Amino acid sequence: MLGDAEATVRDIYPNISAAIDVPEEDALFCDRIHVTEVFVNIIKNAAEAMGEKGMIGITGKYNKAQLKYKYQLQFEDSGEGIDTDRVADVFKPYSSSKNREKNLGLGLSYCRNAIIAHGGRIFVVESVRGEGTTIGIDFPSRRVRCSAAAARDI
Repeated sequence: MLGDAEATVRDIYPNISAAIDVPEEDALFCDRIHVTEVFVNIIKNAAEAMGEKGMIGITGKYNKAQLKYKYQLQFEDSGEGIDTDRVADVFKPYSSSKNREKNLGLGLSYCRNAIIAHGGRIFVVESVRGEGTTIGIDFPSRRVRCSAAAARDI
C-alpha cells in the first residue's frame, strides 16, 4: 500500500521521493483502497508543504509495550510546518491552509474517518513551523502482522 501511494504521488510530483523504512515482512490487514488513499493524501499534503520537491520519510515500528495500538507508521516531511494554534484542527472537515478554490479541506478528515474505521488513530506527532511535520498512524494488533524479529526485539 505504501509503495502504491508513493508511486501515485511520484506521478503527480516527480521531484518528491520517499524513504520508506518499513520491514517487508510487516503487513497491514486493511481495506487496500481506503488505506492507500489515506497514504496518498498524507504524502500529497507533505509534498505541497515542501514546495513540491524534497524527501518524505516513512517509518514503521512495532510496539509490544502498547496495549491497544501495536504498530505505528510515521510520515515526516521538511515542509513549512503547521502553526501551533491550527494543529488541533487539521483533521476537522473543511479545515485547510490551502487555496479554497482548489481545496475543500476534506482530505485529512477523510483520513481520520478511514483510520478510525480500521480501529486506529491518526494524529500530529510533531510540527514545527518552518521545519516540518510528522503525522502518525497507529494500528491495532488485529490489523498488523510483523516480522518475528520486530515482535521480539522492540
